[in-house]
Amino acid sequence: MLPNPRLPVPTLPNPKLLPPRLPAPTLMLPTLPAPRLNSPTLAKPRFTPPTLPKAKALPMSRCCSSAMAASMI
Repeated sequence: MLPNPRLPVPTLPNPKLLPPRLPAPTLMLPTLPAPRLNSPTLAKPRFTPPTLPKAKALPMSRCCSSAMAASMI
């Protein structure tokens, strides 16, 4: 009788700690594809220049544009 109520007590804080950790990455993932699908033209210039140099940004933008065109079609 005593060990039973003691088990659910530690199990409750565990799932409580997990949800806040999951929504953090889950929110970051949907936020990235969301702006790309909604406004690909605005999302590309904002993310590509700071992440990659100009030389790499050009081919990447072309690849992204082709990929976006294929996905849109």
